[in-house]
Amino acid sequence: MSTFRLATINVHLFNSPKNGKNNINDLISILKPLNLDLITVQEINNNDKWKTFCQHLSLPNFIYGQGDKAYL
Repeated sequence: MSTFRLATINVHLFNSPKNGKNNINDLISILKPLNLDLITVQEINNNDKWKTFCQHLSLPNFIYGQGDKAYL
């Protein structure tokens, strides 16, 4: 039987909801050991933080979609 590892996470623009500080390294340290095949991510911007996140988790392929500003 094959295993497919999947996760979904709301990263809050890579800022901690507790103190607003950058938490990208914390998220990477939690997710990297899981060796995930697919991650769905909410509340991101297509910027350097997102690229760093993908590189550190060995995610060479991604799809980014702009959110509907009516809900922001």
